[in-house]
Amino acid sequence: MQQEKVRAMQVQRGQSQEEVIRALRQQIDELTAANLRLQEQLAARKQDSASNSNLPHLNAVQWIKAASGLSQERIGRLIGVTRQTINRWENGEPITDSNRRRLFAVRDVLERATLRHTTPAELAAWLDTPDAVDGHTPAELLEVGEINKARLIAISTPSPGLATSPEWVRRPIPEAFLAGAEHRQEALRLEKDDEPVAPAFGEDEEWEELPNT
Repeated sequence: MQQEKVRAMQVQRGQSQEEVIRALRQQIDELTAANLRLQEQLAARKQDSASNSNLPHLNAVQWIKAASGLSQERIGRLIGVTRQTINRWENGEPITDSNRRRLFAVRDVLERATLRHTTPAELAAWLDTPDAVDGHTPAELLEVGEINKARLIAISTPSPGLATSPEWVRRPIPEAFLAGAEHRQEALRLEKDDEPVAPAFGEDEEWEELPNT
């Protein structure tokens, strides 16, 4: 009788070990499947990032960053967007037509400027150097969308003998003039039948005849 109890205990013990082994194998299989899914997701993300890097607008952002050494926030200000917007582009969010045109225009200006300012330090210094004519920096012009003015500065080569403009040229226009308090006097055109009016003299004033010479 006692031997049968021992055998029963041994059988029960053997079954419990087999159950534990099956449970462990099941957990290993689940972990392996989860690991494979994670690897597939990482591979898909790498593929997406690689495909996104081939997009023209992202290439333009990377070119500006490499050519100027500017931060992502500063680049965003040049093209009129925030740093978060550039991050969304890099994460696959599409770019609007207006932002794409502005981005490519800024890159065009900087590409022209790199012909004379070849290093990132020189290009960054050029962006922050005030123009001798109106006192605005190229970066300020780009930030407000004055692309043509910035492009003109980029392609212009200052003459070494050119004198700087006087200070009064950069003075603001008086408010009184802008308000219309000051205006120029324009001569009225005479009609065909009109005769010029002789100046009026007072009663005590007389004509003085000039002597014949």
